[in-house]
Amino acid sequence: MKALTTLVGLGLAAALSAQSPLTTIFAANASLNNNGGAALFFNMTVNTPITINRIDVNSNSAVGQAGRVELYVTNGAITQFSGSETTPANWTLLGSGPVVAAGLNLPSIACLTQPATLATGPRGYAVVYRGLSAAYTVGTATNLNYSTAELSFTAGAAAGIGPWYPDGLTAPFLGGANNPRVFNGALHYVVGSSAPVCSYSDRYSTGCGGEWASWFDLIEDPAVASTTLAGRQLLFIPDNPGTPTTYTVVKGAGTILPSAGHPVLNGTFATTILASPGPDDDGQVAVPISAPFFFPGGSTSSLIVHTNGMVSTGSNLAFLDTLAGDDWAPLVPGLLQAPATAWYSWHDYDASTATGGGQIKAFDDVANSQLIVTWDAVESYPAGAGNPSTLQMVFNYATGTVTIAWGTMAAVGAGGNGDEHLIGYSPGGVALRPFEGDVTSALPDTLVPLAVERADLLLTSDARPIDPTTIQYTIDNVPPIGIGVLFFATSNPNPFPGTDLGLFGLGKPRCLLNYNIGAYVDGFGLGFFFVADGVVGPGLNTTAAALLGAELWVQAAHLLSDGVNLFPVSTSNAIHQFVSNV
Repeated sequence: MKALTTLVGLGLAAALSAQSPLTTIFAANASLNNNGGAALFFNMTVNTPITINRIDVNSNSAVGQAGRVELYVTNGAITQFSGSETTPANWTLLGSGPVVAAGLNLPSIACLTQPATLATGPRGYAVVYRGLSAAYTVGTATNLNYSTAELSFTAGAAAGIGPWYPDGLTAPFLGGANNPRVFNGALHYVVGSSAPVCSYSDRYSTGCGGEWASWFDLIEDPAVASTTLAGRQLLFIPDNPGTPTTYTVVKGAGTILPSAGHPVLNGTFATTILASPGPDDDGQVAVPISAPFFFPGGSTSSLIVHTNGMVSTGSNLAFLDTLAGDDWAPLVPGLLQAPATAWYSWHDYDASTATGGGQIKAFDDVANSQLIVTWDAVESYPAGAGNPSTLQMVFNYATGTVTIAWGTMAAVGAGGNGDEHLIGYSPGGVALRPFEGDVTSALPDTLVPLAVERADLLLTSDARPIDPTTIQYTIDNVPPIGIGVLFFATSNPNPFPGTDLGLFGLGKPRCLLNYNIGAYVDGFGLGFFFVADGVVGPGLNTTAAALLGAELWVQAAHLLSDGVNLFPVSTSNAIHQFVSNV
């Protein structure tokens, strides 16, 4: 769905320092992190105060891939990056801005939404890429140093910010820096303590209306997991026990069945099970069951139990090893892309006898037509003895219901990768990433078959609003029934992430308002009507006298037919834009 907006203007040029930008090179011979992100480190001495309003970067991500660029500086008396690459507390975020990949060895422009002023003196700096692969150059004796009258730049190092944390939920400085590496890019600045904001187009908040076949809740802090999970349960209830196509996810209080009543089937799961590459406490066993178990997509006569809190209908081991180098670190992409249907309470557990790490028991409860799998007082790797967790999965052959219940959960972890608890379900194959669930929510979540998944209503823009220009807006994931409207406003009074329309009975869950209904562009809040994917023609026409220097908030809304009326409403994310001639 596309809408064209023309911005025609006066074209006042902002006066930049004659020395700006400081440009290194755009001749990459290395890259990092496959779109997950990276940090490029360097040192700079600032000779006179400057304010950076734009950073150009080099990326080999696909042209059009959207991401974000962040600029960090070392704190206090720390005058160089070396030694601080893995210490987040040594860094301060100066500014950030959206970026769209322009192609390898071409400037991908990131305008900082708030220009960043740099004080005089030597400091370490880092440009962090979020959602883009960083392209850079291996350092040599001749390509490390660059300067202007205001800045002296010395490269540098590169480090990944993943892949263990693909969602960007941790501090960027993860470690493993490669040195020397040269940041490919340009720093645009103005001498002094201020600079004009250059035009940007920033995706803001989230849309709603999506329907997903998978469900997950990622709990990163084991101390939070200890209090969040203990004494709770998840039920995956099929729509049809005989031929299930999907689940309803029901959350609530619950207890595990007594572990004393579980005879151990196929022996204790310990270091003798089918060990995978990596720590010898990881592996899986196929457990035969006394009746077929029906799940969305088929049925099975055995279930595969993995030591790290997973049960699947087929082996996912090779895929998980290929994805992350091992199967112990909980990864959302692993859950969403694993080939076999699986249920997860994924954590890096250690059931090895070396730590007295507890037992993993499977009991085919013929009398009650169910398989009961218990991780009984199993340790977290490599915390060692004294930190046991107990959880349980129950697979009912008659109803097709799967229950995950948690007992006492350890509040500690290894202090690094694998500490997270990734709770969820995926039908197998490549599934869309759902909106993250919450095991503490009182509301049930309804899943859909994999074939009918739909992502949240998505609004994108193809360009920064540099005056004059024509901006093309695209609306994706439009439902097949109903009508939509594109809104334009010059402000957004709704606190982040937006005002929940569901609170007023006007929207589906998570549908957020992110524009000012009283601050229309040119007196019009309504832009274009749309009913399906496609071009909807030229739209809002105005002059730079009205928009130069203005902020724009653009958002799509879709009124869904529910058989009674056109409510409820689904909303897209918003796009926050600043109109400038730089």
